[in-house]
Amino acid sequence: KSPVTVIVRTLMEVVLAESQLDELFEKTAQTGYTKEILFSTLVKMMTQVVCSVRQSIGAVYKATADELGVSKSAVYGKLNRLEPNVSQALVRYSAREMTAMIEQVGGQLPALLPKYRVKILALQWSRSHRPSAVSAAQQRSWSFAGEIFSPT
Repeated sequence: KSPVTVIVRTLMEVVLAESQLDELFEKTAQTGYTKEILFSTLVKMMTQVVCSVRQSIGAVYKATADELGVSKSAVYGKLNRLEPNVSQALVRYSAREMTAMIEQVGGQLPALLPKYRVKILALQWSRSHRPSAVSAAQQRSWSFAGEIFSPT
């Protein structure tokens, strides 16, 4: 393993600590519950997919079924019922925590445009395959090489 891989994995383990994730879920979820599967377990499973440790949730389930102690359909059901506000809270939480760590070690980059908030989107699209639910203004903004600028 490369040093960067070890550092990133360590940061993820600190930021994605089970107790913090489960507390975040309890504070954020409006209809969700933790009857069989904890939110931290889902995040742990998804992290394996996102980091290319496993190719799918099904593969993660197959590798960890004994320790999970729940059915595959229970895992997929929990994922399907996960509220968008919980996912949003997870992204905000992890971004805030990672930013603090990056700043602490002096690893932040200079602002691309001072006084502007810059979002870089990783979108792939073509005029013939535009999503119909996206407004014309949003479609035009995509043509700026994936960068959207707005005053802070």
